[in-house]
Amino acid sequence: MALDPTLDTYALVVVAAAGAVAAGMHATALAGSGKPWPARRVLIANLISTALVGMAVGEAARHVPIKADLIPVLLIAAITGHTLGPRGVGWLFAALLGGLQKLPWVPKLPPIPDTESPALTPQEEPADA
Repeated sequence: MALDPTLDTYALVVVAAAGAVAAGMHATALAGSGKPWPARRVLIANLISTALVGMAVGEAARHVPIKADLIPVLLIAAITGHTLGPRGVGWLFAALLGGLQKLPWVPKLPPIPDTESPALTPQEEPADA
């Protein structure tokens, strides 16, 4: 499969706008919640990951066989990005990895080892006699 050398600037702007709208909706929900804002680094990381989820939804909307206008695409990206929030990037990565694992020519990854070790489990208290 060859890369397409054409650049669709309108699609690029729609994807960027979907990310910005998703991050804006997440920030608006945080501002309206009445809870204290998270630390600055955490807030920036959450907004970036929410924008990435919105951008992924905006890009996926381009490849759906149903034609959609700009406003519904932005609303779907905003709602999905805000709902999934920062967790969405991990879920999108897991879905992408799961899809790749189903391809016959991709080698299978070993299962994730169990990280629970005896040193991390709580020690039993001796029974009083």
